[in-house]
Amino acid sequence: MDSSCYVEYIALHEVSHETLFLHQLLDSLGFLPEEPTPLHCNNDAASHLAEDQTGHPSVKHICVKFHSVQQLVEEEEIKVTRVQSADNMADILTKPLGRSDFLCLRQYLGIYPSS
Repeated sequence: MDSSCYVEYIALHEVSHETLFLHQLLDSLGFLPEEPTPLHCNNDAASHLAEDQTGHPSVKHICVKFHSVQQLVEEEEIKVTRVQSADNMADILTKPLGRSDFLCLRQYLGIYPSS
């Protein structure tokens, strides 16, 4: 497993716990969503690891607590969905981008140049 998969998997774990908290809050208000909450991930290996319940020999070093994301996927609380790099809004904050990619992602964020 490469380090980007590890980092993305840990991020899925963290956001899944935030999602679980929001589910509990919405449930207490009477607005529990009927569908699993989509979590967007742009790392195929991390997505497959979150959805695959069979264990992988190359991830034995990952702390067991991070595999709770697999349980939430199995219980259909969350659904890990693939986001294409061209549509990944986080890239505008984390990667050097070409002009066209930057302008596209800036527009996704609702930021427009002042006229």
